[in-house]
Amino acid sequence: MNCDNSMSTLQNPAQLKVKTIKVSELNQLTKVSNTIFLDVRTPEEFKKGSIPNAIHINYYDNNFKTKIQNLDKTKSYIVYCKSGFRSQKASKLMLNLG
Repeated sequence: MNCDNSMSTLQNPAQLKVKTIKVSELNQLTKVSNTIFLDVRTPEEFKKGSIPNAIHINYYDNNFKTKIQNLDKTKSYIVYCKSGFRSQKASKLMLNLG
């Protein structure tokens, strides 16, 4: 979630696009069985609270790119962080990696 109450989401690989969404749109998106929350915050931020069943991959982890490459490409991801900077960068990386 970033300062303007939005998150980045990576659509399924067939669509290959990143879209910023508002928190108010989340309810509808969470009903899609193919959607996974991806938390790219630090471990310290994650420990303070997280969305249930979210996958946690620290954006600053040395193996971040490898871990992102290993995600299921048939799924759609809602990527979030504290301010929106990391989620936006992570979403673009995911897009570039297919």
